[in-house]
Amino acid sequence: VMTDILWKPLERARAGRTNHTRVKTSKMLHGWLPVMHMHGRVTGCLRCPGCNALDETFDHMLQCPHESMEETRISALNTVWRVGLEQGLPNGFMKCVVQYIEYAITGDNTRLDDDLAGTIRSQQRIGPLMFVRGFLSSEWLRLLRPMTNKPADRLLVRVIRIIWDRFINPLWTTRNNILHRHDNYVSETLHAELGDRL
Repeated sequence: VMTDILWKPLERARAGRTNHTRVKTSKMLHGWLPVMHMHGRVTGCLRCPGCNALDETFDHMLQCPHESMEETRISALNTVWRVGLEQGLPNGFMKCVVQYIEYAITGDNTRLDDDLAGTIRSQQRIGPLMFVRGFLSSEWLRLLRPMTNKPADRLLVRVIRIIWDRFINPLWTTRNNILHRHDNYVSETLHAELGDRL
């Protein structure tokens, strides 16, 4: 499995970024953004602030069914496609990227392009949500090469950065807005526990 991952584009995607951004992307790669799964070690509350799922992991944050998260996901996917085209990625390839992200989030494979069959099998060994984190299968490179006359490995660096910046970051911001700016399940749970203690 480890040999299936495109390590060079991943390394290049992190290179040249600010120290803060490198730390954040490292947390994305490892699923260590401070979601409730991490906070729960201190607070005892693991619940998702948006949907009250029992354990808000990084992967759950990507898939949370809260209405605001769903709206952000739809908008972010459109942005991923648009920015990919603006940065010189082929339309057909960006269509496949967006379809695969949708599949990784929902598990619904009915909308996947037939061109993706080999890529899907290879990416499955790594993990669908690992794609969203930046761990791309080498099959993505094979899929992209015939679609462009530009260096495909450099274009994949752009894809990884676009997913981090235009997909994960907006979801993270929305999740934090739910947690810190609205009534939510976590606040209710923590306030109830505090009330019980008093």
